[in-house]
Amino acid sequence: MSYVLVINSGSSSIKFQIVDPTSSASDTAFVSGLVEKIGEKDGRISVTHNGEKHDSNQPIRDHRGGLQLAVAMLDSVGIGPTQIDLVAVGHRVVHGGQTFSGPALITDEVVEQIRDLIPLAPLHNP
Repeated sequence: MSYVLVINSGSSSIKFQIVDPTSSASDTAFVSGLVEKIGEKDGRISVTHNGEKHDSNQPIRDHRGGLQLAVAMLDSVGIGPTQIDLVAVGHRVVHGGQTFSGPALITDEVVEQIRDLIPLAPLHNP
């Protein structure tokens, strides 16, 4: 089965799910997770898969480090990005202005357009 990693990165957290792209939006995610308190000493990573929850409390320096820790946790329970058939990654953009009103394939041009929209949602589109 193929899966898509969906990410919603906020100012101090990263929410993510690994979903079956052929299922409906109301179906349960294959995996759901949360990285929270990024930039604080008491950060937390949580992953839920098949009803089983895995948690880790540790400092999380920044978003890059938080994502790396989340991937390491996924790997440790056998569902990391290289252990499953991950076919795509999506990221929520909070405010697309008049430029984006639906999904877009990320290219260098799209990244620049999103950067131009940072003033519309500075905590979510950095």
